[in-house]
Amino acid sequence: AARGLALGLNVPAIGVTGFEAMRGASAMNGHARQLVSLPGPRDGYYLQPFQGGQTMGPAHAAPNLDGVDWTAMGVTGATEIIGHNADLISGFLSGAPEERHGHVTSTLPTTELAATIGRIALAKLTRGAAIARPTPVYVRPADAAPAREKGPTILPC
Repeated sequence: AARGLALGLNVPAIGVTGFEAMRGASAMNGHARQLVSLPGPRDGYYLQPFQGGQTMGPAHAAPNLDGVDWTAMGVTGATEIIGHNADLISGFLSGAPEERHGHVTSTLPTTELAATIGRIALAKLTRGAAIARPTPVYVRPADAAPAREKGPTILPC
């Protein structure tokens, strides 16, 4: 809908992910590193690391926290954990007392959602870089399998 409106109004459409919105709405401590957690299916997690406000690679799907390679995701040293089950994730990450992981447990604040997305989109627009069209972010592959049987033949008109 947003892309259609943008085309019709001849204005840019700027995509903002749920990870960016959560990070922008909740990041309070100003840590250089942040890990945003969103709820995944079947009590799982969607995780995306940020550094200096920018993503540090793609988002990851984790069915549980046992198999997550935190170092590969860049979650080392002091990292602010934001979002879904932040307390649990912070406790799961053990480290020396000087490297304790700060955390903010929050949900996406619906009262400030539009303003937060607007601020993030404006920041992207004012950077001056080329803006890609908004596209969906697929964190994990689809659960559906292709059809085993060949579909019906469609006759030309």
